[in-house]
This record gives sequence, C-alpha cells and structure tokens, in this order.
Amino acid sequence: MTCDTGHNSYFENFSYDPEYHLYSPGMILYLHIIGDKIKNHMRVFYLSGGELDYKRRYNGIRTETYTGRIFRHADKLRNALTRYSKT
Repeated sequence: MTCDTGHNSYFENFSYDPEYHLYSPGMILYLHIIGDKIKNHMRVFYLSGGELDYKRRYNGIRTETYTGRIFRHADKLRNALTRYSKT
C-alpha cells in the first residue's frame, strides 16, 4: 500500500467496490493510514499523480514528479525508444 523512506511515505491508489462510494471507504482508509504514519513520525506524503479532488482536502502542496528508466545496455535503450516513439 505504501513505500516509506526516511520521513516520506509514497501512497498507491487504493480501490474499493463502487457500490460503497456513499460511505467514502477510500477517505476513511486514507485518514487511518495517514494517522498511523504521523504517529510513526512520517512528515511527507505523496498521494501519486493526478488532480483528483480528494487530494486537495489534505491541504497539500502540488509537486512535479518524473518517471525514468535506467538501461544497462545501449541496445535495450534503443529498443525502448523505438517502442515509445511508435505509441
């Protein structure tokens, strides 16, 4: 569910059965997880990408993040670039 390093906690998106959306199980889950993380001295929480409304409820700070890949061999890099450029 999360990956922690130092005082930072990285969240993945949590899912639930849409039938229960009126009960806000995702918000309840976030509140409990964040509460536990704060008790364990976590200070920074990354809630994954996207501009979803629920993320604004935590008075967060928007930051830019990037994804990258490291290739050991140049031929694997060329293959990946070729596949990427075709999409």
